[in-house]
This record gives sequence, structure tokens and C-alpha cells, in this order.
Amino acid sequence: MAFPERVVIAGLGLIGGSVALAVRRAMPAVVLVAWDDERVIKEGLRRAVIDGVYRPEDLQAGDLLVLAAPPLSSLYVLDSLQATGDAVITDVVSTKRVIMEAAIAKRLRFVGGHPMAGSQHSGLEHASANLFDGKPWFLTDAGAGNDVNDTVEAFVRSLGALPEWIDPLEHDRLMAAISHLPQVVSTALMTVAAKVAGRSNLDLAGPGLRDMTRLAASDPELWSQIAASNAVELSHAIRLLRQQLERVENSLEAAEPLNDFFAGGQRARSALEPGDITRGS
Repeated sequence: MAFPERVVIAGLGLIGGSVALAVRRAMPAVVLVAWDDERVIKEGLRRAVIDGVYRPEDLQAGDLLVLAAPPLSSLYVLDSLQATGDAVITDVVSTKRVIMEAAIAKRLRFVGGHPMAGSQHSGLEHASANLFDGKPWFLTDAGAGNDVNDTVEAFVRSLGALPEWIDPLEHDRLMAAISHLPQVVSTALMTVAAKVAGRSNLDLAGPGLRDMTRLAASDPELWSQIAASNAVELSHAIRLLRQQLERVENSLEAAEPLNDFFAGGQRARSALEPGDITRGS
């Protein structure tokens, strides 16, 4: 199993840029090329993040292509690929079912991937070589064989991440609960708080609202695509959340205590960070 001779990154934003910087750190001899908007590519070249420009459809033997664009754009790039020879392809898209089905249908040498690292910020200017250090990086098997799987797993380890194999459907169900639903809730909460309190009064908010709505600052276009690509699992999670909110609303109208509701949340929170139950806001 050999490391790639050249790494091609389609999408040089926060994650794609961080992949490039982590490759620079781990494998300085590897040629790094990327494909993105002209402005982003110029910035990548100016900062020596990449060595040159390269279109994904021009893949050659020995290349490793990382699809690091938003979900729909990554699907578009994947669909445009023709004969890829011995090139290996992976991605960092945060939903797996749709892109896995597309890669399998095209019989690509593909391994699905999703690093559990990121930020509410976006763009190459926020990329970091250590973004993935010690972070889980989910991998999904597309049936390309052990050599391809081993190559991508070794590549992920070289970036400082911790590879973890998972079924694509289980991945999307998990992400709906721990990533996509929090994004939706944060955005909805920020919208409602601004409407009820008035935008001019939001500067009075304490750390509770600020912590809860940090994700609302995320890229709207990216999250629109992520939500749409995980519609089934995210819809199920939203329905369960709606049931909890209706429970609170009904209890308030009936003037019933909500001890069990808050205690249940407190118990669940203790599993997230054992021994750390925050009181108040």
C-alpha cells in the first residue's frame, strides 16, 4: 500500500483547505492540487497551500481525489468523472447514503468519509493543519476492496485523525441526531429569540443564548444542502423534537410541573460530558 503521488482536492474551503494543510504537514513531498472558484484557487496558490490547479475529471493513476465541496457540488463532481483508472476517491461530505449510492453505481474506487471536525466559520482563511488532530473520521465501505480501503484509512491517519468504519445509513441517522438537528434547533432558536425579544435587544443576551445559537452563524447554503441530503433521518429527528416541545407547551397550559422533562434532559446531558452538569445559563 503506497501513499498517493498527488492529492487532488475538489473544494478548497474550511475542510478542503485543512486537508491540504494537513497533507503539507504530513507528506511534504506529495503534490497538492485543487479545483475551486478562481478567487479561492488564487488565494491557495498565493499562500502556497496548493501547488497548482487540476480538474477532477483529469485524474490519473496514483492520484487521490478528495471531494470537499458541499453535498450537491460533490455529487456533481462525482457524476462528471469518467474513466478514473487506478485513482482513489474519497469525500468529506457529512451525509453518506446519497453519495455512496452514486459512487457504487459508477463503480469507482471510492471510500466514503466524514471528519468529525469543523467550525461555524467557513472558507480557506479559517483552514488549519491541526483541525483533524485526535478527531474521529468516519469511513464507509463502497466495496472497492481492501487495498483501496487501506489506502484511504492510512491517508486519514496521516492527517492526525482517528478512522472509524461505519454503515452509511447508521452514519446518517447518527448525524441527524448529533449534528444536523442541533444546527436546525440553533437556527430556529435564533430566529424566534430575535422575533420575540426584538433584534435591538439581543445584545442583552447572556451566555446561554450565545452558546445555544453559535451554530446559527454557519453557512446557509452549505447547511441547506446538508439538510436536504439527509431529509429522511432529519425529518424523523425533528418530529421527535416537536413532540418534546409540545409536551412542554401542554404542561405550561395545564400549569403542570415539568420536573420530569428537565430531569430527563439533565440525565441525558450527563452522558455527553460525565460529571459536568451546568446549572443556569
